Amino acid sequence: MSTSYVFNPNFSYRNIVYQNEWQKISSGSLIGSLYYDYNIFDLNEADVINREKFFNVRLAPAYYYTFVLHDNWFLSANLSPSLGLRFSKTESGVEDNLEIENNTYITRRLGGGINLGYSSKRIIYGLNISFSADWYNEDNVSTTENDQFYGLLYFGYRFDPPKVLDKIFRPNKH
Repeated sequence: MSTSYVFNPNFSYRNIVYQNEWQKISSGSLIGSLYYDYNIFDLNEADVINREKFFNVRLAPAYYYTFVLHDNWFLSANLSPSLGLRFSKTESGVEDNLEIENNTYITRRLGGGINLGYSSKRIIYGLNISFSADWYNEDNVSTTENDQFYGLLYFGYRFDPPKVLDKIFRPNKH
């Protein structure tokens, strides 16, 4: 989960992330985010237990910028370093002789991406390429790292809202 704040009201974060708004002029913004998640990995066989429970929390100051290239075409780029904590509890062994280990790690992450697309009143489509690198030191000699690189090809069509909702949210239009 995450909670974010866009510092520039003229920048459309929703255009890049959800493709449900239209950024008509070039603009950028610093976006502060707090990310948090809770996970359980459970690998049990017969009487042997291997379980890790962990809670991650991290702060990420990101910068996003959208260049409006020509009328409806846009190019967006973003970069986001972050720093956080991982609280981990590991349980391993047999049911009647369980070893429990608690650890706290400092986590680091670098993420970013590029989005090239087209947006109009009715149609939006584009290509989004993103990367992220997450890592933390388990001890003085061991580092856990998770790198991801992925692309998203999207196409959307915008429908008019139902008349009942349109009257409620835009009463002056009618």
